[in-house]
Amino acid sequence: MSASQCTAFLGHQRVAAGSYADVAKNLKSLDLATGSLLVFDDASGVQVDYPWPAGYAPQQPTLAVTEADVPASPAVGRPKLGV
Repeated sequence: MSASQCTAFLGHQRVAAGSYADVAKNLKSLDLATGSLLVFDDASGVQVDYPWPAGYAPQQPTLAVTEADVPASPAVGRPKLGV
């Protein structure tokens, strides 16, 4: 599984994109007091808070399909009317 990725915007301009560690390194060099900073997780689109603790990466949701999630295939033939 690859590392989690995120993208940071300062106002309407994208200022950093990549792994959380790379984005954090790029954001440290910017003057963040002059504008509004938004950071989004690339996989989920969820906004994440910055600064995050060292080594932070949000948990990615797992898409496990269970037997209960799979719809039953329709029966072939005439339907039972239950009269």
